[in-house]
Amino acid sequence: MTDNLGATSTSNTTASIAAGGGGVDVVTITKAEYKVSQMQLIIRAKSDRQPSPTLTVVGYGTMTWKPTKGLYELTQIIATAPASVTVTSSLGGSATKAVLLQ
Repeated sequence: MTDNLGATSTSNTTASIAAGGGGVDVVTITKAEYKVSQMQLIIRAKSDRQPSPTLTVVGYGTMTWKPTKGLYELTQIIATAPASVTVTSSLGGSATKAVLLQ
């Protein structure tokens, strides 16, 4: 028998894992927008395990946890809008979303 963390056992065993235990989190990108006139990329995302994980926008950097908004955010000035962005979590989750041009 192998559990979801890779531990193995040769006997019949019952295991209990507390809520909030190991495993991959679920990441959701709530906003992926590029303001053309300002050359500003705005990414907002959530994790079902927030605020514990570190979220990163691949190619752009670490997102900042915004407790008053209940989400993570990254804002950058860049010359060209990407077609899409991917957000990864330190807990293993990820999400990809097309960038909306404004």
